[in-house]
Amino acid sequence: MDWYESANHSDRPDTVVPALHRVTGWSESDTVLFLFNKWTIYKTTWGVFLRNWRAFLRMNDEPLIIRPGNNVYICFGSSGGIAWGYRPVHQAESQLEWVSAEPPSSACS
Repeated sequence: MDWYESANHSDRPDTVVPALHRVTGWSESDTVLFLFNKWTIYKTTWGVFLRNWRAFLRMNDEPLIIRPGNNVYICFGSSGGIAWGYRPVHQAESQLEWVSAEPPSSACS
């Protein structure tokens, strides 16, 4: 499947969302983390991501999606491929509390 091709041709049937449903089995109310890069992580619901996946993937820097406490991950490759797999999940991850963080301040004056 080529997510990049599907993203650029919204007039064609969406093959990405049905495939993601099959791979994950997540419900639309599940919290997911969209790891855009190592500095930018978006917390949203699976349903919001599925309805707006083209906007999330506006830059193809190989972002990841994980669901805290679940071992499935999804990676959107820069060439348009979608990869998924299983990662180790530690008990501590399910007990994380997500808080807003201030952007890092400059250490140099």
